[in-house]
Amino acid sequence: MIPKIGILIACRMKSQRLTRKAVLPIVGKPMIIHQIERMKSSKFADEIVLCSSTHMEDQELKQYAEQENIKWFAGSEEDVLGRFIAAAEQFGLTHVVRVTGDNPLTDPEYIDRLIDNHFATESDFSRTEQLPIGMNAEVISLWCLKKAHELADDPNKSEYMTAYLKQPKYFKINIMDVDELHSEKEMRLTVDYQEDLDVMERIYSALYYNGRIFSITEIVTLLNTEKDILELNNSIDERPLPKVSMGGELDPNLKNVVIVGADLNGPSGDIIKKIRNEKSFNILGLLDDDEKHQYLQYDGIPVIGRVSNITKDNLPENSSVIVGLDEGRQKVEEELRKEGINVISL
Repeated sequence: MIPKIGILIACRMKSQRLTRKAVLPIVGKPMIIHQIERMKSSKFADEIVLCSSTHMEDQELKQYAEQENIKWFAGSEEDVLGRFIAAAEQFGLTHVVRVTGDNPLTDPEYIDRLIDNHFATESDFSRTEQLPIGMNAEVISLWCLKKAHELADDPNKSEYMTAYLKQPKYFKINIMDVDELHSEKEMRLTVDYQEDLDVMERIYSALYYNGRIFSITEIVTLLNTEKDILELNNSIDERPLPKVSMGGELDPNLKNVVIVGADLNGPSGDIIKKIRNEKSFNILGLLDDDEKHQYLQYDGIPVIGRVSNITKDNLPENSSVIVGLDEGRQKVEEELRKEGINVISL
């Protein structure tokens, strides 16, 4: 079968932090139009689809797909995996590139590099991770989407798709390296708040003219030169950790815990076995500072973030932390308690 690749732009009008952000203007043009324009520059994509839901509010987005002469798809409101599968099937896609409408600086050249790398490595799921926040993308085979949907404990919670896709137990995962100049993963270039939109306005005002698609090199160079731009949104905390469950329904009678340490050959593995044998806690996820573990899944438990980023506010609701470490355990427990986090010792 000849591969057919589609860029699926996930976009909804629903937004808790910045109302109607998809259509808010950046240099006088709706944000979603900027994202569509950039995606149309991809050389390897056969189709571009604005992928939304059947909710009445989201139908407003259809006009932008028609205006830009790209495909439109409206699917399930909650089951994002199912929505992507249905869109891929409707347009005969074998592979999809997943991007989102609130990342209007996604780089089309990196998307093409990622597509090429995906096929070269014969992977099921490929992504970048070192680009600035809001510039990474994913390439996923339709088979991988369907398998993830089958495995998902609750597909209606699949908005955070990476947790369901990045499962090395089932899929061949490929993390593509990026150029050193572009490895700026601390730069925040996504839009969740007004401050983020202000950053976009500054960037587009400096680089966007006559409809040109400016490059990631131009963006990084600008931000490293005019450092005051990122001061506009540098006080925004990291978004809360995703609340996903891959291992069955939670028992409402048990306390929820997150375990520090993703190496299940060590103390974390022993703790998990003990908890499962005794049925003493609901395990929501693992925390680990090692980059290689981020958003993978081990023994059905997703790695949902870094220990160093944990605060009481971004820990999953009503949960405690168990430190599954030998070396440095006491220090980690002390730091967590300073943050007001409940630590359970086993």
